[in-house]
Amino acid sequence: TSVAIGAAPAAAQLALQVTGVISLIGESTIKTSVGELTIDTGNSLSMNFKIGGSNGWRIRPNSVLESVGTQTIRSSTGDFTVATGALNGNILLRPHGTGGVSVGAATCDEDAILELTSTTKALIVTRVTTTQKNAIPKKAGMFVYDTTLGKMCLCTGAAWETCTSA
Repeated sequence: TSVAIGAAPAAAQLALQVTGVISLIGESTIKTSVGELTIDTGNSLSMNFKIGGSNGWRIRPNSVLESVGTQTIRSSTGDFTVATGALNGNILLRPHGTGGVSVGAATCDEDAILELTSTTKALIVTRVTTTQKNAIPKKAGMFVYDTTLGKMCLCTGAAWETCTSA
């Protein structure tokens, strides 16, 4: 059975053609074969998007786009994933191929996985006391600024080495 208000394509089950504003009261859901859009005008005042039954994105009244679960924005050059729940709130950037991530520049050096560019700001690494540094599980390549020593420290995997000037 087809229902049409305004003009509807012949194959439509329900079609609305409206010029102007459609007002919704309470919670309304539009379901398609691939997902659904729920608009809640009640207490939560939000728009929720679900794909294939899984929670997706939520738009809040303060224009915040909120991830419900783990979501990925995929492009031809890489993925941007917001992971919540079991992945402890990680933000993952995964460039495709040999690409890198650039902050502050329009392009990324072809040999860099991460490039930070600024003429007015600097990178600040993790700042910890010697006691806090020694409690971190050691992995080769880690570096921190030890506030007790007032020096940079690099982890070899077996121990923390203090960087000193020659």
